[in-house]
Amino acid sequence: MKIKRQFSQRQPGDLRACNQQSGFTLIEIMIVIAIIGILAAVGLPAYQDYTARARVTEGPSMASPAFTALGIACSDGTLTERAANLTHDDLGLPAANTIMGRGITSVTAIGVSATTARITIAYNNSIPGVNTGDAIVYTGTCAPGTGMTWAIDNALSTLPQRLRPRT
Repeated sequence: MKIKRQFSQRQPGDLRACNQQSGFTLIEIMIVIAIIGILAAVGLPAYQDYTARARVTEGPSMASPAFTALGIACSDGTLTERAANLTHDDLGLPAANTIMGRGITSVTAIGVSATTARITIAYNNSIPGVNTGDAIVYTGTCAPGTGMTWAIDNALSTLPQRLRPRT
């Protein structure tokens, strides 16, 4: 009896005869996962600070009428006349605790002296990184002919520095 050896020839579509590998190696997958982990570790805190800063800017927006009212009081002499006795009523503003927003508990506008005014924006803890009662304080200086100029008073502000708006 004669044994006949048959050599199979690969037919098109026969995948069993193909020895090529496809896909990624384990080390390639691990490198990609490590890169994604590093990006997430850096990106997440930066994004949280970004969103917190965006929510903090609600305060100056809510205080916009107070900035305008104190600017007018500077221009028309009301600040000079009333000085430290200047009230929300004098400025045509609602009560401080009624000016509220999602992260804002109050906006207080006061006259400090004949040439100085102050706006205090108090926040609640709904903003990440901000505690209830944290505030940002703007001090305005009234100069004849130039009007009111505003700056953040770093000594009186308790809002974390990294979240404060730029002036």
